[in-house]
Amino acid sequence: MDSFLFRENSWTHAKHNGGKDDCFGEKLKECNSIIDVLQMYWTINCSRDFNDFIHRALDSSLKGNSRKRPFRSIRTFQASTKLEENIFPFNYNSNESQLYCNHNNKSSILICFSGKPPSHQILDIRFGLPLLVFHAKYSQLFGSIAYIQEKDYGDQSALIEKLKKILELTKASRIVLFGFCFGAHLPIILQNKLNAFESISFSPTFSTVFKKDDFEKLNLSSQHYLNSPSTKRMKIYYSGEDKLVHEFIEYCKSKTSKRAFKSFFHNLSGISPSHNTIETLFDEKILDQIIQNFLFN
Repeated sequence: MDSFLFRENSWTHAKHNGGKDDCFGEKLKECNSIIDVLQMYWTINCSRDFNDFIHRALDSSLKGNSRKRPFRSIRTFQASTKLEENIFPFNYNSNESQLYCNHNNKSSILICFSGKPPSHQILDIRFGLPLLVFHAKYSQLFGSIAYIQEKDYGDQSALIEKLKKILELTKASRIVLFGFCFGAHLPIILQNKLNAFESISFSPTFSTVFKKDDFEKLNLSSQHYLNSPSTKRMKIYYSGEDKLVHEFIEYCKSKTSKRAFKSFFHNLSGISPSHNTIETLFDEKILDQIIQNFLFN
């Protein structure tokens, strides 16, 4: 797997000094609580470390990790798969946007736009799940996978140029856009501009980066944007009990017909009130089906 970081306005091949940490497993054994284990996430240095981390995190004997009241992340770890050594994303803890290219002859690419999780989170869930968990489960389904950080959203035309450089580099012919929270608006507004095969957004919100006035420019109405042929494969997931998405959802509802809204927007409050709809769908094993649909429909 080739890895790239976006630096100085270009995608640069990223060398890594990664390798096995023979002490990682022993350090995990010394952890007495699930919190101690989770704090080890940032020191994962290879696939073996990650697989040992998942195994240890599922140990019900850890303090705060009982079977009756498991730590919230445990369901996510239970649904995780092993991470193969040849696909380990060595730059997973970088603040730079990242691109990973597989050697599997697939012409598809998944472009993920990060959100901004609460500061109290122990794990980094800018992409709805810990990046290593997401990467282990889905990266091999595509020819390439990109993780775009919020700091690169800024000027939309500049962002589009960054993404076009990805497409030139990967020669991807099937593009899937995937966004969470503050990054969930990007699959909606870029699907037409990038001629994406499909886009999926989770818990979209207005933010200081993307305001309601910016969305007004899209001419989001049942007669125009959401009725264009290329938006027929757009899906937006949210929880009706999530106050963070309320303004965005109500705005879209006021601008679209009932038929269009029902077609694109999916309320998950019957499953969970959580803002993290990616985690909800992943834990319920529904996200697997959604992503498989990208590839085979």
